[in-house]
Amino acid sequence: MPHDTHLAGHGRDLAVMTLEIAGADGSRTFSTVLCPREQRAKPLDDCLPCSDSLGLDRDPGARPGLVECLGDAAPRPVVERDPADAEPSLADRTPVQAAMARAVVAVKADLPLDRARSLFLERGIGGAPVVDDEGRPLGILSKTDLLSASGAATVAEAMSRNVLTLPELAPISEAAALLANEGVHRAPVVGREGRVVGIVTVLDLLRWLVQQDGQLMPSGHSLQAR
Repeated sequence: MPHDTHLAGHGRDLAVMTLEIAGADGSRTFSTVLCPREQRAKPLDDCLPCSDSLGLDRDPGARPGLVECLGDAAPRPVVERDPADAEPSLADRTPVQAAMARAVVAVKADLPLDRARSLFLERGIGGAPVVDDEGRPLGILSKTDLLSASGAATVAEAMSRNVLTLPELAPISEAAALLANEGVHRAPVVGREGRVVGIVTVLDLLRWLVQQDGQLMPSGHSLQAR
C-alpha cells in the first residue's frame, strides 16, 4: 500500500517510489511520494520541506524508504449513484497505486542492447519502460523484444513503441481491463506530470486479489520481474 499508519502514532509512513533510469550516459533516479492531501505523486524534494513532513524515516530496513507525514488524506468526492446501478466493487474503488510496483527500473532509447540484457539479468526483471530524460514513457522493452532483436544495437531498435499507460488514480478494475483487453503483461503508471511513478503487471493484480481473500504475501514485493 502507498502509506500506512505510523507505529508511533505521530502520522503515517509514506513509501518513497523510485524510478531508476539507465541510459548510455549513465543512470539517474527520480524519487516521489504519494501526497495524501493532493492525492498525487510529488517529487521527494517537494515533499520534505512541507509543513506536514517529519522527514525521512531512518529505519535501515525500510526499502526503498519512508517519509513520516502528518497530512490527512483529502476527502473523497461524493458521487451520486443511480439506485439501479450495480454497487462499485472493491477493484473499482481501489487505485492502481495499491497494487503497482513502486521501485521501477527504466531504460532510455539510447542504451546499448547488450547493456539492457545485462540489466535485465542483474535485476531479474522481465520488462522495463523506455523513457526520456524526465521519465516520460516512450515505449516498452520486454524479454521477448530482447530475444527477437536480431541485429539491433540499441533499445530504440528493439522496443515496442505502442506503450499503454495508466494514470496513477486509475482503479484496479481499469488496470485489469487494459492488460486483459490488450493482451499485455505490464503497463507503466504515470503521475500528473506524465512521469512514470510505478509499473503494474498481471501478477501484481493477482497478488492484490489474493490479498483481499486474506492470503499472506511478502510486503512490498515487486513483480516487475515477471
